[in-house]
Amino acid sequence: MAMREFGDVIALDQRGTGWSNAITVCESDWRLPMDKAIELDEMVAGMRVMAADCADYWKAEGVDLAGYTTRESARDIEALCEAWGVDEVSLWGISYGSHLALATLKEMKGRIHKVVIAAVEGLEDTVRFPARTDGYFERLQAAIDADPAITEVVPDLKGLMRRVHSRLEREPVEWEVASLEGGSQLVVFGKFEMQMLASSMIADPRTSKHLPWLYVMADAGDFSQVAPLVLQYIKMALAAMRGMPEAMDVTSGSSEARLALVENQGAGALLGDLLNFPMPHLRGTFGLEVLGEGFWESVVTDVPTLAFSGTLDGRTYPESTREALAGFSDLNHVVVENGGHNNVYMQDAAIGDAIRAFMRGEAVPERIEVEGPRFGE
Repeated sequence: MAMREFGDVIALDQRGTGWSNAITVCESDWRLPMDKAIELDEMVAGMRVMAADCADYWKAEGVDLAGYTTRESARDIEALCEAWGVDEVSLWGISYGSHLALATLKEMKGRIHKVVIAAVEGLEDTVRFPARTDGYFERLQAAIDADPAITEVVPDLKGLMRRVHSRLEREPVEWEVASLEGGSQLVVFGKFEMQMLASSMIADPRTSKHLPWLYVMADAGDFSQVAPLVLQYIKMALAAMRGMPEAMDVTSGSSEARLALVENQGAGALLGDLLNFPMPHLRGTFGLEVLGEGFWESVVTDVPTLAFSGTLDGRTYPESTREALAGFSDLNHVVVENGGHNNVYMQDAAIGDAIRAFMRGEAVPERIEVEGPRFGE
């Protein structure tokens, strides 16, 4: 609402979402087994079966997945401007919204007034570097060291996580979990599921603050908190596809050279390359091709841009933002100390103040510090 000071604010329902042409969710017959721990190769094979099933399902529904690419969505923004009779627009987005904004800058040269983006996903950042995820855990450790409620309990988070992963790799856990229908459900899981769970929790401090405690309990042999999360967010969650997100990620894709580097880094990384799962593991599925070198090429622009990076964003990282925006000659890059991924705009009033100052043409700070996670809560 505050942005209405600077013009009409249009909330875009991107194609395949909301009030635009929604795609029917596809539920495959393939499911993760409850009674065994699973390995990455098995998981990838199963997801590719699901992708093939869903491609057939959507084709029968009359859905053309080739229309659900970032480039096509950028052209939709241009088409909306033509329909409104608008010569110039500003873009405001977060996470994938930043990815779309970068593509739109290429498609609408000369028609973008200003850009505000956060949790920046560069045009080739759909596939992230595992080494940078390891760097994130060093920043999370610094936050742990600053909180007396946990600092003595977790002096070495990465060491703790590796110890738990090693144990689960040797000896998968069997745990009874209360089911929603009543009774109980036996869940068997190992290193892979634990890494997947951790990957799903590190985007924002509001969830990552619980991760050290889960590993402390697991290290002591207590999986009473981990097992229900594995059941809900891993075992049961990976049973359906929505179409648009998968098509967008597969087609944005990445070069073979980058994929090789990601694979090499993933071999020794704390979470492997699971932050990227199921991309790039689904490349070549759905009958879709990646957009390629012309799409990945860095944006070069003089459009005034304000970008926010959170130090506790576990999905996109400050150094990745600097790389993605290296061709921006009028860039204000604000690092938000303790900022997260999905909710960084809402973490502190100072962030909103910086956006409004930028839109007015005023100076913005290079760094904003927001309250860090409270690990004791």
